[in-house]
Amino acid sequence: MGRILPHRALAAMVRGIDLALVCYMALCRVLPLPLHDYLENVVGRFTPEKRRLVIYDQLNPTHVHYHSREEAERLLTASGFVDVRLHHRRRYSWSVVGRKPESRRR
Repeated sequence: MGRILPHRALAAMVRGIDLALVCYMALCRVLPLPLHDYLENVVGRFTPEKRRLVIYDQLNPTHVHYHSREEAERLLTASGFVDVRLHHRRRYSWSVVGRKPESRRR
């Protein structure tokens, strides 16, 4: 998949989005706006460079596919993994860990 925007144009767009985000985060400190908890406790702890990198990465994926908790668990168990454990971060991002059973040799 090719890039739609060249790096320089995307970097400029990221700067604009970041400026709007910084203003929104400032408003979240005084008003109960949507996502205020996430912005204060997650995004607000990023350095400006990391925040812009996250925005850049979200706007420039080469491939992305989102799975629900159930889909992620089913993918591992259907692939033969056992002891599958799931952990979420604020219910928006799942880490799924499983163990591949040892194969028995005959």
